[in-house]
Amino acid sequence: MTKRAFALPSSRSRLTQPQFNKVDDHLGGDEARDRAKLGDLTRQLQIISQNADIHTGNANIAMFIANWIRDAHARLHAAVGSRPSASQRGRDAIEYVIECMKKQNMWFLNYKSRKDSIMSLVYNLVTQQDAANNFQIATDMKHDSTSMNSIAALTMAFLPGTFTAVSIFPEVTSNLKSNAQRRMLY
Repeated sequence: MTKRAFALPSSRSRLTQPQFNKVDDHLGGDEARDRAKLGDLTRQLQIISQNADIHTGNANIAMFIANWIRDAHARLHAAVGSRPSASQRGRDAIEYVIECMKKQNMWFLNYKSRKDSIMSLVYNLVTQQDAANNFQIATDMKHDSTSMNSIAALTMAFLPGTFTAVSIFPEVTSNLKSNAQRRMLY
């Protein structure tokens, strides 16, 4: 059994889709919309994106090298003057490698575009959660504002009367103080 220079199955198995399924679970309500879980999911999707970029770059390099080998193969057989049927098997193998790399590259680009769509969805889920939190904060602040208005109205009603009583009738307050001092002595 010969070992391949490129490994389509192993690179695909490294980029599995459990993160995509987790986003589906969040959407379907199967999993609670926890901000920490969504943050962790975002980090995992970023790693998937980096891996897809690396594999896309590797596929592009492999296609470049395979095209160079194909051209070198054609030049070699042209220089040697061999029959076209003698070089056909090698030419077919090189074309197969090039086509496989093109398909792998398309697969990774598709995977990356799916990841981008899912990242956008996760961003929207987090934004919706933030909007709901902001709405709750605004509701609580309105309740607090109503309480503060009640306190301010009571203060406005009783503060002038208290000020008037203390400033106009100071002898009443001084009599109250002296009576309180006399009671303390007994």
